[in-house]
Amino acid sequence: MDIDPELAKITRSGIRKAGSNRPLRLDFRSNSIIGPILRRGTEIIARSEAQGNKVSISKDMTPMQRNERQKLVAEMNLKKAETLSKNGLEKWVIWRSRVVDLNRWQSPLLNLNL
Repeated sequence: MDIDPELAKITRSGIRKAGSNRPLRLDFRSNSIIGPILRRGTEIIARSEAQGNKVSISKDMTPMQRNERQKLVAEMNLKKAETLSKNGLEKWVIWRSRVVDLNRWQSPLLNLNL
């Protein structure tokens, strides 16, 4: 996938600190390229980690969406801590704006046990 012609702007976000890496923000000329990149996110992340780099991919979120995401992450971390304290086997993840246990959850779309 050649994304160079589609890039409109690349900028760094955050405050400069010695010894830290700041995230890159990629702005594209059209929205048509964003979907394929997000769909291949896990592949891109795995390839980058194999090369010794840390990568995370996400789309821009409004302040309200970021707040909702932070609440979901806090809920998931609380459930993970509870599971760890009672030596449970649950594996908590966020899926479609819900915190779900992969061990007891069945995907209605794929009809597979995850």
